[in-house]
Amino acid sequence: MIFSLVGICVLIADKKIVDTKTLKLNSIFCTDYNFSTMKIRDILFYAGLTVVIILSFFLYSSRHHPLLNSDDALNILMTFYYKLPQDLYCWGQDRGGTLIPLIGQIFHKYFGISAVNAVSISNYFILILGYIGFSSLFKSKLTKLVFAIIWFFPPIRFIDLNRFPLGMQYSLIGFSVLFVNKIDFKNKKLVLNHILIIVVLLILSVSIWVSDLAIVTIVLLGITLFTFNSLRSNKLRLNKIILAYILLGTVGNYLFIRYAKSYATGAAKYYTSFNNLDTFFQSVNVLKAEVFKIFAFQNEEFLLSIYAWLVLIFTFFCISAIYKKSLILTADSKKWLIFFLLDFFTVFGVILVSKWVYLNGMGRWYFIPLYISFSMAILQVFDHLEPDYHKNLIAKSALVFIVLVGAFSSIHYLKYIRPKTLRSKIDVRSEFLELGEIGIIGEFWNSYISACPDPYRIKATAFDGAAVRNQRLVDEVFAQPKIYVIKDMWLKSFPDTLKQFSYVLVKKDSSFSLGDCIINRYEKIKRDEIIPFESLKFNEAVNRTAAGIELQIKNKELKDKYIIWGPYLPIGIGDFTIKYKLKIENIRDANPVAKFDIVAGYGKTVLAQKTLSAEKLDSSGYFELSFRTDKRYRDIEFRTYFYGNSDLIIKELQLVEK
Repeated sequence: MIFSLVGICVLIADKKIVDTKTLKLNSIFCTDYNFSTMKIRDILFYAGLTVVIILSFFLYSSRHHPLLNSDDALNILMTFYYKLPQDLYCWGQDRGGTLIPLIGQIFHKYFGISAVNAVSISNYFILILGYIGFSSLFKSKLTKLVFAIIWFFPPIRFIDLNRFPLGMQYSLIGFSVLFVNKIDFKNKKLVLNHILIIVVLLILSVSIWVSDLAIVTIVLLGITLFTFNSLRSNKLRLNKIILAYILLGTVGNYLFIRYAKSYATGAAKYYTSFNNLDTFFQSVNVLKAEVFKIFAFQNEEFLLSIYAWLVLIFTFFCISAIYKKSLILTADSKKWLIFFLLDFFTVFGVILVSKWVYLNGMGRWYFIPLYISFSMAILQVFDHLEPDYHKNLIAKSALVFIVLVGAFSSIHYLKYIRPKTLRSKIDVRSEFLELGEIGIIGEFWNSYISACPDPYRIKATAFDGAAVRNQRLVDEVFAQPKIYVIKDMWLKSFPDTLKQFSYVLVKKDSSFSLGDCIINRYEKIKRDEIIPFESLKFNEAVNRTAAGIELQIKNKELKDKYIIWGPYLPIGIGDFTIKYKLKIENIRDANPVAKFDIVAGYGKTVLAQKTLSAEKLDSSGYFELSFRTDKRYRDIEFRTYFYGNSDLIIKELQLVEK
């Protein structure tokens, strides 16, 4: 119903549909009928645009989206934990600049808005800037409103435009277009030109930080602008001011990206690699299969299939209009039409040759640039049709109908296919709040999203061995008074004992369903274990018997060196004691017998160190070293340095957590 009203507003905003009675009323109450009509059309335009943006926000923003996942959750959690410069890129990777968490600091830290709402507002702030920029290329209000629906209500295959880096990248590029069109070197106000160029450079630089793919589009934009300016002036020459700014921008971007990547906590393999012939054709085949399914109605999204056919038909209509020369294109409109077509085909080629895209299953989010560029090209054609074409109500109605089908296809998918509800994922996972302050361990796609309703009270991490993005969150999970494990997409059943991140967890009570997950509470138990000698490393001269490890004075190869090390044990945060059960024989003097130390990082970090002499050994034969870990270690060693002043027998090593 609401979409129908928006569609009517779209048509009325572009056409003077006024009946005789309305005309008479206007003649009575308005001195200028044309002014009144224009004002009404403006009101309808802005009303329709406002409705589209608000509806989109309450359906697809991070706070309200039913299919929010852990990739989205990282933006939310980074907003909560954000620190510079280490968080310039998303946790665990060296790509995807964290623009949204950075902007989110304004709303979260200074206005006290929750992290998820801060991200939602920041995302839509950038989206609106992108819409303003791209829509400035259209002269018709109808086209602008149609583009608003395309932009804020993409079909389900491109729904990530509203939140993912590629959507933010194109939003920034779109916003830069607004300023590019204002640069005029014939204008005597050179200061204004310099300001505009600097603004464009800054916006485009941010877009490169957000997504490396922006480089392709920016290069194409530069080539297109240079070519058309050269044709216009009949001079194949680049303005010296522009050249200076390009060089400055290139160097500045290189230095910043290099600096940002130096703080990245992970580097993606194959990120910049290309497909070989085999993987290239596999990529093509995957794409062909998906396209065939859509056009053959062999998928669950039948509305998407209808939309695809309608778009194809309308594309042929636009091609026909171009062939019949039924367009009124200015030099500027030609420039932008060619740019968007170039961007479409070039980025499409990049997708097909990218090994990274292939390894990620040709994910739908990689095709967001194609959706944007293709839509902009089609709308450029439609916006510049001759009056006989452009006043054709059938063509206008057809275009509005097509974009409404595409918009509604996403809502239909969410409501009736997956997840079969319009209830936001945040609301679903907010059920965890009734458990109080908790830590959650789960599969990547099920974990981080669970902390988003309130990162103060809920801490979450992917399980040990999965895509753990931030080790700090792991420590916070285990610092919580209660720990829960999510079974979905990870465990077939809940084991009685579970080892995670150097901690031992014991199952407590029975599992239950909450937050659309099957969960079970676990308790962290104190460690109390015997270190098996088999796990240690020894000097080859060390004598091992049934009594234990025997170190003798007469064995000169053991004297004054480390003769026992290992076992490279993973240990969590806490206070520990290592207990040695020893026996000293053949004491010659009061000199120390051995030195025991506890280290990590192959000796780089010394946690404890203590020298053993005969008088330090208690009556029961135990010798203890206590140590504290302020972070988790994966390579704890219990080393023994033998001085060779007495015989020493090590009978047992026991690790006890206090």
